[in-house]
Amino acid sequence: MISLKHSRLVLNKFIFGLFFVSNILFASVHANTQLNVDMKSISNTFKDLLPYIGNVEDFKSPRNERKIEKILENLVEKFEGIEKHVGKKQLNFKVSKRVIGEHLQETLDTFKTHRGYSYRMVKSLPGLCIHCHAHDGKKPLFGNKYTRSDFGSDFEYAEFNHMTRNYTEAIRYYDHFIEKNKKDPKFNASETLKRQLSLYVMSLNKPVQALDYLERMSKDKKLDYFTKSDIKEWITGLNKLSRKKKSIKIKLSKKNLEKSIQKALSLIDETETLITDERDRVFYLSLERKLNDYLNKSKDEYDVPVILYWLAFVERKLSYNLFYSFADVLLKECMISYTKHPYAKKCYQEYKNQMIFSFTGSSGEHLPQDVKKELIELKEMIYKK
Repeated sequence: MISLKHSRLVLNKFIFGLFFVSNILFASVHANTQLNVDMKSISNTFKDLLPYIGNVEDFKSPRNERKIEKILENLVEKFEGIEKHVGKKQLNFKVSKRVIGEHLQETLDTFKTHRGYSYRMVKSLPGLCIHCHAHDGKKPLFGNKYTRSDFGSDFEYAEFNHMTRNYTEAIRYYDHFIEKNKKDPKFNASETLKRQLSLYVMSLNKPVQALDYLERMSKDKKLDYFTKSDIKEWITGLNKLSRKKKSIKIKLSKKNLEKSIQKALSLIDETETLITDERDRVFYLSLERKLNDYLNKSKDEYDVPVILYWLAFVERKLSYNLFYSFADVLLKECMISYTKHPYAKKCYQEYKNQMIFSFTGSSGEHLPQDVKKELIELKEMIYKK
C-alpha cells in the first residue's frame, strides 16, 4: 500500500476524488432523477461552507469547529451515498470509484489534525468544483433558491453560480465584483477575469464570445496595467484559436491518440518554462476541454492513462502550485490503477521529477521520508517483472 501520511499527498488524494467524481456525476445527472436530488442536497450543504471559505479566522475559530466538521461529515456521507445512483458502465465512473470514498474521509481527517492545511483545501473547493464542471457545457443543474443576499460578496455568489452552471449569473456577478473593486489600487482583476476566460472557453466552448468580452474590457481605463497586459495576451491567444484564417484547430484521433495530442501541442510556439505565457492559456484551456470530452466519451479503458498523463501536463501549464497539484493526482492514478500500461512509466518519471523539484531549494534536495518511500514503492510496483 502506498504511504500517504504526508499532508500534501492527502490533499492530492482529496482533489483527485472531487475531480473525477464530479465528472461522472454531472455527466449522468440529467438521466437520473435521484442523483439530481442528491446533488441538490450536496449543493445546499456546500453553500453552508462558503462563509468559512472566505474567512480564515472564522474557519480556525474553536467556536466554529464542530459546525464546520459537521458540514464536512455531511458532504462525505452524501458523496458516498450517491455512488449507487450513477451508471456503472461509465468509464470515468470506474476511474473515480476506486478512490473517492477514502479521499473524502481523509479530507475530514485532515481538518481534525492539520487546520492550516485544511483551510487551504477548503479555500480551493470552489475552484475545484468549477474545474470539474467546466468541460461539459451542459445547462444549469439546479433551480437555485439562493439570491445575492445569501452570500457575503459578489465574487462568492458568482463562484456558486459558476459551480452550479448558472453561467449567466456567474458572468454578471464576476463583472459586478470587478466594477466595485477596480478603483482600489491594490485590486488586480486578472484572477477574476481568468475565471471568466475559463467560463467562456471551457464551460461554454465559446472563444469568440470570450474575445468580444475581453476586447470590451481592454477599453476600461480604470483597470490596472498588469490586468490590461494579461487581457492583451489573452486576446492574442483567442485570435489564434478562433478568428484568424490559420486558426489553431485541436483534433484528437482515436486511431493515434498520442500522436494527435502531440500534433496539437506543436501548434503553439512555447519554450519549456515553469510559468505559461498568458497568450497560451487559451490554448491549454481548449485542449483540456478536448481531453476531458474524450475521456467522458471513450469506451476504451486503454486510453485512460494516456489522457491522465496529458491532462496532468496541461494542468501543470495552467495552474502550477507547490502546495497542491491536480497534475500530481492524475499522474498517481495513472501509475496505481494502470501499472502495466506503457504510460505508467512515463507518469512515474514525470511525477518523480515534480516531487524532486517541489522539495528542492537553494540548499539542495530535501525530500520528506514519506515521499521517498512513496517513490520507491511506486517504482517497485511499476518496474517489477
